[in-house]
Amino acid sequence: MVLLLTITGVMLADEILRPGRFTIERVTISNLLKRVDGPIIERTVWQNLEGNYFTVDLSKIESHLVRLPGVYRAAVRRVWPDSLAVSITESDAIARWHSFTNQAIAKPEFVNLPPGTGLSLQPLLTSDIADRPKVIEAYLELTRILGPIDLEPSAVSMNSAGDFRLAVASKTDHAPSEFEIVIGREDPLKRVGRFAAAFDLALRDRSSDIERVDLRYTSGFAVLWKGMADSSMQLADSRPYGN
Repeated sequence: MVLLLTITGVMLADEILRPGRFTIERVTISNLLKRVDGPIIERTVWQNLEGNYFTVDLSKIESHLVRLPGVYRAAVRRVWPDSLAVSITESDAIARWHSFTNQAIAKPEFVNLPPGTGLSLQPLLTSDIADRPKVIEAYLELTRILGPIDLEPSAVSMNSAGDFRLAVASKTDHAPSEFEIVIGREDPLKRVGRFAAAFDLALRDRSSDIERVDLRYTSGFAVLWKGMADSSMQLADSRPYGN
């Protein structure tokens, strides 16, 4: 009996693995796409399809799909007897990402941001390769913190020491402005949160005059106004606006 089962198993395995058997004949997209080109999705699947219905590596295909601009998440499943069905979650926004090593800027890549990330510009993210997830997460949190005061990060960088620096732009047309924020490495999100509260109450009307804001102070931040020397930075106490 055991011998019979073994022989049967070998024969089934041979049938499954034999070239030309149980081949994938069709690839379908199971949801409506608004931004991503369907033929590009299908072509990517075919280019990375190895094996047959039983042996194809679905996770490999999915990993290639999420590298396409505009694809935030991809799920591929088998449909008997000869098809693959692809479901795509589209990204609402795309960021550019640069890695840097020894001051050498590498070729830029694209980051598909989560659905619901409504942006008016394409941000630039810069970090070491190992810190890429951290800088993306920081960017999303900074967007959430600055959004209520009509500011949007246009660039976020994190150096190898963990120091954050960003450029922000106004989201409103009636008060256009753009300036730099130096954050440092200690409690970056907390410091930006305190600044956001102070900005909303005291700086919003003068945002177009700001050149740079330095948050690397224990009890507050410093503001450099346009046309002024660095030595003339004005200190502000942010403690009344948050812990």
